[in-house]
Amino acid sequence: MSDTPNQSITEPRTSHGFSLVELMVAITLGLLLTAGMIQLFNSSKVTFRTNDAVARVQENGRFALEMLKIQLRESGTLGFCAGQVPIRNHLNTGCAGGSDDFFNPDLAIVGWEYTGTGPGQDFTLPNALDPAA
Repeated sequence: MSDTPNQSITEPRTSHGFSLVELMVAITLGLLLTAGMIQLFNSSKVTFRTNDAVARVQENGRFALEMLKIQLRESGTLGFCAGQVPIRNHLNTGCAGGSDDFFNPDLAIVGWEYTGTGPGQDFTLPNALDPAA
């Protein structure tokens, strides 16, 4: 045997790399960070969808009010005929049961009472297109 001691026994080796515990801690921290980022992304997506839906409702409401505003401003006007020319009805109302009241633009709501009936009574209208005939 030689007088020189074995070099591998007297000098400890320096280890290179990470231990198993260090790797597990790093993986756990990475998973926690990833879970936090996913949660942040999901909450941002929900917020965006909610804001987008509210914006659509507001836009549709504005559009509806704008259309109503235009129609209400024009209500009661006759355009270029206002006060100059009366509206003439050229419809043929001479048929049986015809009435000028059906097509009179001056009457907004008109009602009739059927002959021989009173308030609250029912009347069955005959079918002009009887399939049995």
